[in-house]
Amino acid sequence: MPEEGGQPGVEALPKRCLTRLSIWGGIMKSFWKRLLLVGCAGFLWYAVTSCGGTPSDGGIPTNLQSNDIPGTTIASTFVRAACGGDDLSPQLYWNYIPATAESLAITVLDDTANDFVHWIMYNIPPTTLELVRGTTPPGGAVEATNDYGEVGYGGPCPPSGDIHFYKFKIWVLNIADLAGAEGFDANDNTTILEALRDHETRTDEFQSGYRAP
Repeated sequence: MPEEGGQPGVEALPKRCLTRLSIWGGIMKSFWKRLLLVGCAGFLWYAVTSCGGTPSDGGIPTNLQSNDIPGTTIASTFVRAACGGDDLSPQLYWNYIPATAESLAITVLDDTANDFVHWIMYNIPPTTLELVRGTTPPGGAVEATNDYGEVGYGGPCPPSGDIHFYKFKIWVLNIADLAGAEGFDANDNTTILEALRDHETRTDEFQSGYRAP
């Protein structure tokens, strides 16, 4: 018997119609579940990649780390001798370099002092996975002159009482010899950093601080 409004009630529909409605209901429920899962997966992918958790080539993250700098403070061993330290470069290691890499580079810049250059080493063989404490350049690698005017690593030495923050960064490059980059000048750190930016395929970094006594 028709319900109010002249439309048949559910109980009046043929059995085959109810069956079809049930099937379509199940299909739509499954569809919306899958759509929700796809949406969530897409959001997670965006969140991870936008935060640098996954490198641009979709491979395993490189993860630059240091056993000598396990926390947020740099020990005096790695501070400039003029500031009471030993001026040794810290041990650095990373867990993965893609097979397409032509070379690597390491930079240490003072984020508090307009990227004052403490260390640039480039043309590091791409098979390298560690630089030991107080390292000498591995085969073929080159150390630039830091902003103290000295070749190699120069540790933190901020003004007394100040705390500065330092960026330790690895660059994976698509060029075997950085000296072949356009505009490169081995005596000009600005051009070296520009060449690194022009030829990097992935990077990873961490930051640590030092407070001068």
